[in-house]
Amino acid sequence: MSCYHEWALSRTQRLGNQLLATAIGDFARDVPFDEWPHWKQYSVDPPSSETVAAIREEQTVAAAVNSVVQALSELNTAFAGLAVSLGAAIPDPFWRGSVDSLAGRQLKWAYPPSAKESNARFHIGP
Repeated sequence: MSCYHEWALSRTQRLGNQLLATAIGDFARDVPFDEWPHWKQYSVDPPSSETVAAIREEQTVAAAVNSVVQALSELNTAFAGLAVSLGAAIPDPFWRGSVDSLAGRQLKWAYPPSAKESNARFHIGP
């Protein structure tokens, strides 16, 4: 987790799509004191073992993005097949994208549904 080049909390663990865990000592050392009130509002009690089990089964944001990219690729193939069956050709695929593009990578950033645009400066995860 980082805020531009101002500070970074590098030893974090993602728990599902909306939780991060870090050691309090790392937080105290790496996050500027004036940021603490902001992050305190997001602190939660450790999840129960049942919640952890459910989180581990949850589809990740990255996997969901990869699924969309795969579905769009399959849709391109289907459109090309339809065009051929109708005696036409599609010179270029309708959708040309990549999970490695800037947009693809940004889709994999994890923001909780309640995040405000002002919090979008914080990048979490790969």
